[in-house]
Amino acid sequence: MVNRGATTVIASPSEIRGRRAVDYIVSNSSCPTPKITWLALDLASKDSLNNFFHNFCSQFKHLDILINNAGVMFWPYDVTSYGVEYHLGVNHIGPCYLTKLFLDMLKQSKSAKVIFISSGEYIRAKEPINMETPSPEEYNMQDQYATSKLANILYAMALDKRFKSSNMPIKVFSIRPGFIRNTELGRRFSAFLIFLSFPFIWYYSITTKQASQAILHCCLEDDIPSGKLYFNCEIQADGKLLTEENMRDVVCKTDEIIENAFSGT
Repeated sequence: MVNRGATTVIASPSEIRGRRAVDYIVSNSSCPTPKITWLALDLASKDSLNNFFHNFCSQFKHLDILINNAGVMFWPYDVTSYGVEYHLGVNHIGPCYLTKLFLDMLKQSKSAKVIFISSGEYIRAKEPINMETPSPEEYNMQDQYATSKLANILYAMALDKRFKSSNMPIKVFSIRPGFIRNTELGRRFSAFLIFLSFPFIWYYSITTKQASQAILHCCLEDDIPSGKLYFNCEIQADGKLLTEENMRDVVCKTDEIIENAFSGT
């Protein structure tokens, strides 16, 4: 996106890593005057979410594309500052709340897009979909991750339907990028386990450049169907979990959690 001249904002909780990413992109960009900046954002923090929104609005007057690319995986039991289980909060509730905050700005764009980065692990989610914060004794990190990524897809489907019915010029997509090497998604794994898994990871994984193609596809193509799940730049068939009933359930629960967690902010 930077190479195409787009003004780009990278948001992350770590300033050191965020600015390092900006410097890397600038130094490798083919654009003569790359326009990219970093803003602080911790999706587990209510204050950080609101501060990011206000900081963004103070610097920029419009928003064309919002990419919700949060990813924590197999995280030890933890709860966000707004009282939601960590996987669900960082991967789903935080991005959905941020999308709501930016809705008026997105409406002003002629062809706005909202993109949720999900995962193929969504197929491991269990029905009925449980979005309540479990006790430490009930906690299963794999279940929580899968549920958060299923919720991404279902909420994206619902948002797209809502925007179409209201004639809003906003398209919504969800993307399954694939099994990607050299990311920090598994940063909570032990170094020994990663070492043992390295040959498997290298053989079956794809590069970040390969994984980004589906994201660029949804960002740049204007004529592709919205409200769909994309993988490798192609629409994925609706699985058994991607039903209207589950979609309504996730939307209702997501909106209720956001209302309870962020009311008065």
